[in-house]
Amino acid sequence: MNVPKKGSCAPLPKSLPRLTGKGDRRAVEGAHKVTRAVILAAGRGSRLAPLTDRVPKPLVPVNGVPIIATILDALNAAGVSSITIIRGYSGEAFDALHEKYPNLAYIDNPDWATANNISSIALAGRAGLLADSYVIEGDLYLANPAIVTPTQERTNYIAFPVAQTDDWCFDSDADGTITHIDTSSTHPCHQMLGLSYWTAEDGQRLAACANALYREERYRQLYWDEIALKYYLPEFSIHIRECRREDVWEIDTVEELRELEARMREK
Repeated sequence: MNVPKKGSCAPLPKSLPRLTGKGDRRAVEGAHKVTRAVILAAGRGSRLAPLTDRVPKPLVPVNGVPIIATILDALNAAGVSSITIIRGYSGEAFDALHEKYPNLAYIDNPDWATANNISSIALAGRAGLLADSYVIEGDLYLANPAIVTPTQERTNYIAFPVAQTDDWCFDSDADGTITHIDTSSTHPCHQMLGLSYWTAEDGQRLAACANALYREERYRQLYWDEIALKYYLPEFSIHIRECRREDVWEIDTVEELRELEARMREK
């Protein structure tokens, strides 16, 4: 991710409403059945070229199975009945999924080529899809489908512990609440993965924040995770849900794809 330098963005919009406090948020928390998920799949995945020259990255197969199918199978197994794919590049290619997954819905992102994935989360927010919902990056290969659980209790990201990393990562407090996000770390932390759950209140809040920022041109190259985890972190209570490194794989290059295929064949 190309993160804007500190101070390179204009002040945050002053009109954004404030939360009523963490005490109020706790009142609406509680383990319950999750029935909704949003899959962000509008980008092209240019680093996986030439495999993405004709199809979006989530449809690239791993040992014959499209990457996104591992997400859809996991959601179905968890009983998530409302699944919406935000699509952009070669969006019509996702129609082929409908035969096996008839419960899918689609939203087309007209800004996929000119804005970052903040555009997709803003769309999902305007459609009312972020409250009490999973939000999942469409290019994650879920080697362990059980990582998508039927119930959730509080807003969280899955992440795995590392001694250090050159990838996106979280620092957290003793309660597992995320206190800082960075693009690398030389100290023990949790490496971020693009699978999160948002409570009803936090999802509504995320939608409001995303659309307030997206109205301003200078924020349109943000990665959507930066909204709550960087720019508005004090306004949320986001926790780490720890997983194992081998549970979820993010594929960026053809070499990584071939390595994952070999790893899966050995299982």
